[in-house]
Amino acid sequence: MKNKKVLKFLNYLILATLFILVLTFSSLAETSPNGIIGFLTDWGETDYFVGACKGVMLTVEPDLKLVDISHGVTPFDIQEGANTLLYAAREFSEGTVFLAIVDPGVGTERKPLLVVTKNDKYFIAPDNGILTLVINEMGIKKVYELKNNKYFRPGKISKDFHGRDIFSPVAAHIASGDSVSEVGPELNPKDLVMLPIKKSKVENKTAIGYVVYINQYGNIIVNITQDEFDELGIKLGDDVNVKIGDKTQKIKVGTTYGDVPEGDWVCFIACNDVLEIAINWGNANEFFQTELNSIVELKK
Repeated sequence: MKNKKVLKFLNYLILATLFILVLTFSSLAETSPNGIIGFLTDWGETDYFVGACKGVMLTVEPDLKLVDISHGVTPFDIQEGANTLLYAAREFSEGTVFLAIVDPGVGTERKPLLVVTKNDKYFIAPDNGILTLVINEMGIKKVYELKNNKYFRPGKISKDFHGRDIFSPVAAHIASGDSVSEVGPELNPKDLVMLPIKKSKVENKTAIGYVVYINQYGNIIVNITQDEFDELGIKLGDDVNVKIGDKTQKIKVGTTYGDVPEGDWVCFIACNDVLEIAINWGNANEFFQTELNSIVELKK
């Protein structure tokens, strides 16, 4: 009888150990790429650059799904690219590959990267800070330098068009299921270039934040959040004073543009969870004439 109890206990112990091992390996396993590539650049639509890169990717795998996130990032503006990339990447499923090229240092010593995030999204980009916000939010599981020319575009590798010759073909190979670890050597995440990110705060009954984005409507996006509104007791329908540079404007707190008459000012915590300052059917930045990283002060 005693031996049966011992045997039963050992069986339970073995099953429990196997269960723990299964959970452990499941958490470590990566979601395989799903064949979707989200494509972001500062190239615009006038030149052939976007089309050439799509041609390279579809030559590697004709069944890829190429999604244009934006090609209208302000030229050379890495921070704007970082914000645009994060806001879009949140909405894609695990296994999506992102190709993000805002690369004023093309052809220099800056490294081409593949970053696999903790939520199993794959980011291919230059090591210039464009992945800062993605990394801060999604974390890093692995990071590699793109060095294996087996994954590059066949022929001569240009110095001035790594988007076509290196980044695009690697993105296509990864999205179509080729080995991630073979793209090149693994790097220490601590060695990556990161943009200095300024955080919002409340000081002297004033929310202080920074402009992170200005969209094509002239709406100004600021990194002030609902937390700062709550701390200051700001509620729907309140009037707040917003100061950017040497200009101050009284603005109604709403939930969307149409909460105020046409031509009136409104601000609200927008779909990306940060403050948006706008004029209904107007252009807020024509008044403020601001730019990225400008200080924004808001108080009741």
